[in-house]
Amino acid sequence: MEKEPEGKQSHEKTTLKRKLILALAFVVVFFVGIAMGASGKTKTVTTTAAAKSVTTTAAAKSVTDKVVGTFARNGFGIGQLAPKIRTRDTYCGWSGKHVIVHVTMRNTSAERVTVQWYPGYSIVNGNSHGTGLTSVQYTSLNPGQTESVLIGQSPKGVTAGTRIARCYPSFFNVSSD
Repeated sequence: MEKEPEGKQSHEKTTLKRKLILALAFVVVFFVGIAMGASGKTKTVTTTAAAKSVTTTAAAKSVTDKVVGTFARNGFGIGQLAPKIRTRDTYCGWSGKHVIVHVTMRNTSAERVTVQWYPGYSIVNGNSHGTGLTSVQYTSLNPGQTESVLIGQSPKGVTAGTRIARCYPSFFNVSSD
């Protein structure tokens, strides 16, 4: 029986390790998403790891320095139901020490859906915020339902009221419940 060359065995072990690491990473992301979904489904202002609680009424009435946004509808693997979610009235602004991201969503599908989305925005002369895995928000919509959603965030290291350069929330995934 012929013995396989050392290089081939090493390559196969490396490939197997990579596949195991990717599989483990997928499982972790999957369970983090489930955990966030269990606690994060909301139609009012929600918080992220870096955010503090904001009340909907206060946030809606006191948003200043609004920047009109565009809800980004592109992305890999966002689901077949994404085209069935209409968005409008997208903007970002400040309410006290919090950046408020607002979007109105309408479910035009025949199914109850959960929209997982990023409340993305960037600061003038600064960085992007609201685009990481810990920022994903969950909004559940019944067929035909329209929901106005406000998300409050406290961007780390940013002085309250610093100008917002761009407002670009986007889909992470849209799935039926």
